[in-house]
Amino acid sequence: MGTVYLAQDPAGNFVAFKLLHSFLGSDSSARKRLSREAAAVARVLDLETEGADAFIVTEFISGPTLAQDIREAGPWSGDDLVDLADRLAAALRQLHQSGVIHRDIKPGNIMVSARG
Repeated sequence: MGTVYLAQDPAGNFVAFKLLHSFLGSDSSARKRLSREAAAVARVLDLETEGADAFIVTEFISGPTLAQDIREAGPWSGDDLVDLADRLAAALRQLHQSGVIHRDIKPGNIMVSARG
């Protein structure tokens, strides 16, 4: 649906900047999905769905992806694996309740941060 970039705001804080793919620019349903996503993700700092370039800017969550974590520390197991599964299920429930369907769930798209 879009490309996510690591960017800095004017104060120098890191943010995640997701820009809707240009070929979806005239697709009103893609712009509505972007708005619904904004209601379900990390703290939203800016959102534009009406202009020529639709985008969302959110708080940057620092940490490796699940894929990187597994490569570096090995597979998850035991209580850690159960906790991970519970957190992923809760995140997906929250997304679905907000009307967002994540279309690319994979270890490379899951962030592992100090906050969970």
